[in-house]
Amino acid sequence: MYLKSLRMVGFKSFANSVELTFDPNITAIIGPNGSGKSNIIDAIRWVLGEQSSKSLRGKQMDDVIFSGTSFHNPMGYAEVTILLDNSDRYFNEFPDEVSITRRLFKTGESAYLINNQSVRLRDIHAIFADTGLGKNGYSIVGQGNIENIINSDPDTLRGIIEEAVGIVNYKSREHEAQKELDSAQANMERIQDLMLELERQRTPLSKQAEKAKRYLNLKEKLKRLDLISFQREYQALERKKSENQKALDQCNDEINKIKIAIHDADAQYQRLRVQKKKILESKKESDLLFEEISTNNVNVEKDKAHIEEQINRTTFEISRCNELITDLSTQKDENQKKIDGLADEIRALQKDNERLRREQALQQKKGNEHAQAIGKIQDQLTKAQGIDKNFRSEREKNKDKIAQYDSELSVIEEKINIRMQHIRNEKNIISENKKHYEREHAKLEQDQKQAAETQKQLSEAQATLNQLKDKEKKLSKQINQLRNDQSLLRTRTDYLKRVQSQFLDYVPGTRWIMSRKSSMPKQIQYNIFGPVGDLIEVPNNLIYAIDSALGRKTQNIIVADVDTARYCIELLKKNRSGRVTFLPLSNLKSNQISEGEKNSFTHFKGYAGIASDLIRFSPEIQPAVESLLGRVIVVDKFDAARQMRRVVKYYMIVTLDGEIFYAGGAIVGGRQKKNQSTYRYNKKDELKTYALQEKKMAAQIADCDRELAAVQKSRSTQQQNYLKLKAHDEEVKRLIFEENHKSKTLIKTNLDIHTNIDQEEKECQQLKNRFSDIQKSIKEINKLITKDDTNDHAVNQSDIQNQLNALHQKQRENDRIIAKYNIAIAKNNEGIKLKKKQSENVKQQIDQLIQKIEAQSTLSKELEMAAKQSKARLKEIDQSILLLQKRENDRKEKANSFAESEAKIDEQIEDTDRKIRTLNHQQVLQNEELNKLQIASHRILTVRQNMSDKMMRRYDMNLTMISDWLRNKNWDETAADKSSIQSLEQQIKDLGNVNVNAIEDYEEINQRYLFIQNQYHDLLKSKEKIEKMIQDLQKEMTERFDFEFKKLQLYFSQIFKELFGGGKANLFYMDPQNILQSGIGLEAQPPGKNLKQLSLMSGGEKAMTAICLLFAFLKLNPSPFCIIDEVDAALDDQNIYRFTTYLKKIYDQTQFILITHRKNTLKICDSIYGISMTNTGISKIVSVKISDYI
Repeated sequence: MYLKSLRMVGFKSFANSVELTFDPNITAIIGPNGSGKSNIIDAIRWVLGEQSSKSLRGKQMDDVIFSGTSFHNPMGYAEVTILLDNSDRYFNEFPDEVSITRRLFKTGESAYLINNQSVRLRDIHAIFADTGLGKNGYSIVGQGNIENIINSDPDTLRGIIEEAVGIVNYKSREHEAQKELDSAQANMERIQDLMLELERQRTPLSKQAEKAKRYLNLKEKLKRLDLISFQREYQALERKKSENQKALDQCNDEINKIKIAIHDADAQYQRLRVQKKKILESKKESDLLFEEISTNNVNVEKDKAHIEEQINRTTFEISRCNELITDLSTQKDENQKKIDGLADEIRALQKDNERLRREQALQQKKGNEHAQAIGKIQDQLTKAQGIDKNFRSEREKNKDKIAQYDSELSVIEEKINIRMQHIRNEKNIISENKKHYEREHAKLEQDQKQAAETQKQLSEAQATLNQLKDKEKKLSKQINQLRNDQSLLRTRTDYLKRVQSQFLDYVPGTRWIMSRKSSMPKQIQYNIFGPVGDLIEVPNNLIYAIDSALGRKTQNIIVADVDTARYCIELLKKNRSGRVTFLPLSNLKSNQISEGEKNSFTHFKGYAGIASDLIRFSPEIQPAVESLLGRVIVVDKFDAARQMRRVVKYYMIVTLDGEIFYAGGAIVGGRQKKNQSTYRYNKKDELKTYALQEKKMAAQIADCDRELAAVQKSRSTQQQNYLKLKAHDEEVKRLIFEENHKSKTLIKTNLDIHTNIDQEEKECQQLKNRFSDIQKSIKEINKLITKDDTNDHAVNQSDIQNQLNALHQKQRENDRIIAKYNIAIAKNNEGIKLKKKQSENVKQQIDQLIQKIEAQSTLSKELEMAAKQSKARLKEIDQSILLLQKRENDRKEKANSFAESEAKIDEQIEDTDRKIRTLNHQQVLQNEELNKLQIASHRILTVRQNMSDKMMRRYDMNLTMISDWLRNKNWDETAADKSSIQSLEQQIKDLGNVNVNAIEDYEEINQRYLFIQNQYHDLLKSKEKIEKMIQDLQKEMTERFDFEFKKLQLYFSQIFKELFGGGKANLFYMDPQNILQSGIGLEAQPPGKNLKQLSLMSGGEKAMTAICLLFAFLKLNPSPFCIIDEVDAALDDQNIYRFTTYLKKIYDQTQFILITHRKNTLKICDSIYGISMTNTGISKIVSVKISDYI
């Protein structure tokens, strides 16, 4: 087998479709650096499944896609296809030609194909395992990687050798087996945990189930004896009831006669009582009126006294306010006078200050005149004293200086002429440099403007590009999120559909019946309506209420008639598939609350309605719904239920939160951890909602996909524009840099020259200044000599000193006068400040007094108004007192009349009452007898009713049902004595709390436990089988690796000696005791050297050693083809000769593709491909077949 062709589209620098065909001999690929030669090796690596972007010389995998140039748009995908000649059936399972394709899109999507059939990456790896072209293959050696083979650590080298010796497939099988083993172990651990949990449930349930069975057996026996005893006692009570009824009838006749007489007397008595009652009511009204008048009289007197006191107090407060207002006004006037006095004092002090400042200014002027005079006289005195002392010595010195200055002037004049010539020369150079600088500066400014414009465009392009990238990233993220949400929604929808179709939220029995409904006879299918939970629709706010009211009854199956229920029950019994409660519509009776009672409930706070009226269902199942929920009242809260329970005794009451108030008084409440009721009742609505949501998401995804495609297209265009601007910007910056550098050089040169000129001019000026100073000094000295010869220096110093002393005396006197003025002005300023502060304080007092006056005035007006109101109220109270006195006199007259009438009626009532008492005594005697008979009759009825209720509560059977049940069973009635019944009751009591559902629960748990136990045994067998397979694989790998490794050692040693012309080399185990896991070491010694470390070898020796190892691999396990990238770069001509000689020796076993720059290597090649890259940035190919030119 050999590589027949390679086709690339959009891979790295190969933007256009390129196809290379290869012969089964040696092919060379040549070209300048950067032309894309190594991209051919990267393409072959990539198509063979390379996953490391670093190995492909990139940062991320999409770097292999052509990114575009200034002349070519970027590609949206990369695709590489290799075609292998398989005519020798190297791969038995494939035809004569095998094509392998890998494709990668910018969006991240990728694909692998074998003969245009989509496959997985692992399928590619599996095909090329143990061929030298696999994951750790040695047949593709990249640029600069040849030495990495011998520089590899022992573990990496072992990975390459494993590929050569052919155990990679074994290792893959071992890895897969180990994964299966780990998975089996994890499953076993989970199942063990589940078995432990089920065992913990099963053991107590087993005991509870046994206990429940004993309980049911005892209950059945007790029922039989209880019903026999009940029937016997009930018949005895019936006989007693007939005898007692005769005596009751006789007693009732006698009592009726007495009642007639009593009725007549009682009518007379009632008429008298009515008359007396009217008199007493009138008397009571009179007494109440007296109490009212008395109370009102007392209250009015209290009010009058209170108001009189209030008037006096108000009058006093008014007078006090007026006095306080007068005092405050007086204080205000006095304070105003104080303010006026202080203002006059401040003005007087200010005038005095102005006078003092004028006089002070005159004195200061005199002081200044004295100071000037003192200064002049002081200068005269100092000068006179100095002149006389130095005159004589200076005369001689001046004559010597003149001689020295004449000599120095000639030297300075010479130096000035030399420096002036230097300055003229350097200024000419500066003038030329300035002209050159102006030309360069003009070009620089033009380029800078162009660079600024380009930079602005580049910034705008970069901003636009960043926006598009951010938008693309945001859209991609949004699309991924929408797809994730869509996936979750589909998962949820599928789950709900599965729950609905398979009845997973129902107990096993219900689930079994519904899952087999389709296989039942047509009539039975038609008569089975379904579980209650699937047939009703419950509003969301009633979920908890309805769920609590129904409980496990949601699992009940509604059927048309009893025959259908019987058919289903027989199936359940036959298959032992659980128990189910059926609701035959033909057998159900209406169990609703009457409309009158419903209307009476509406006045209760929080009443919501009857449960069966609040939910939706098909009319055909109405009897079943009414039997379950027709007597259930729904209210909003717990308090409303408690309030309603006090009145409504016989119905179940349920709150919206699920609390239940049973008719017997029990209350159930709380909340389970999870509530699946919404799934059970409203699955159809929820599925519709999910379908609408999914449709909306699909539309959003489509919109986002369209928007993303548009953004990607815009970003591609913008990217090209940005790259063009970037290239132009870099060119302009280069020009600016060169021009800037030239300008800076000219500026620096001119600055240096200017510095020199400044220095020369400075020195020249210093010389000129020195020349001028010397000339001036000579003139001055000559003047002094001439002046001194003519002037008389005898000055009267005593007169000058006397004048100076007199002026000092006048100055001191003037300073004393100015100080007095300053003290007086400061004193006046302090007085002004104090007076102003006092004035401010007084003003604040006046403002406070004004506020108090206004407050007191307001209070006085309010008090006067209150006094007027109190006097008006006092007049009203006096009128009320007169009216109450009149009503009291009228009441006394009526009271005397009522007393006389009451005495007459009391006498008549007493006579009638005596007659009634006599009749009542007779009636009491008869009633006592009647009562005894009634009590006896009631006791009989009560005992009988209690017995019936007891049987109804215990067994849900009335007397007729009991008689029929006993008649059908033919029980022996003699065994139903009390001791037997008490014994059974005690046995049942001794059992304690009994969970009747434990029987069914235990069966369900036990079946599940046995099923999981079988699974565990299956997993255990699978684990043992996998462990045995891993041991066999490891043994086979050890034997194969050791055998092939010894051959590899021999081949490596032989080839090393052949290529090096001697020396020795060896491969060895790092850990000989652990062949399967041991790293592999390498040692080599070229002829004539004694090297202890491979790192001491030269670059050429390392390359040759690696080539020897590569040839050893190919000899041990020849690869279909081998690609080598510039491995001969480090070799000299002699080593290249050995290398190429050996290649010619083995090329008939392996196809070689060489990337090289060496002429000696090209000589052995049969075909040559040339790779070039033009200014477009795209690699191009030229091929030459050597045999065509020989």
